[in-house]
Amino acid sequence: TSVLKILGMQLSDKLTTINPVYSNKIDKEHLYNPKFHKHAFNYRTRRLTYTLAMRIRDYIKKGVPSYQAFLKVQSHLLALGKAYSCQLAYTTYFDFVETISDEKNRLLFQKLGTLHALHEIRSDAEWYLEQGYIGSTKSKAIRQRVERLCTELRPHIKVLVDGFGIPEHCMTAPIAQ
Repeated sequence: TSVLKILGMQLSDKLTTINPVYSNKIDKEHLYNPKFHKHAFNYRTRRLTYTLAMRIRDYIKKGVPSYQAFLKVQSHLLALGKAYSCQLAYTTYFDFVETISDEKNRLLFQKLGTLHALHEIRSDAEWYLEQGYIGSTKSKAIRQRVERLCTELRPHIKVLVDGFGIPEHCMTAPIAQ
């Protein structure tokens, strides 16, 4: 329990209240900025870690065995695992994109990374809204930007699909339609 207490204190010190101006900022430069994406993923991971630690600590304080406490919070553990994997995948992808020397390809992959990041934030918009991290206006703007990015990437779909090595017969399968 002392480890959870220390972890909880360290994380609570780092979690700050989100600025209302930031939570409603909807300009393209902000929404497409990798710093925003990284911050959003990092915030979600930290916040879920903190709340998970607090829940486990409370169960253990009540005398619930640690095994039972972990069973009671398993949906929270799964959410944290997903959040961490999204954060790690985005960071790894972004670091890779920065190493691409060809400007045209780097811009294409940056756009693809932006689409992924905004899609993930949009998928978890309910959580971000509940936490006050994004406002309803920003949530709507993210949805619109995802749609716009899909439209912008559409002309490059053949190159992207070829790059992923997806066989042609899979592209014409009924499930791909």
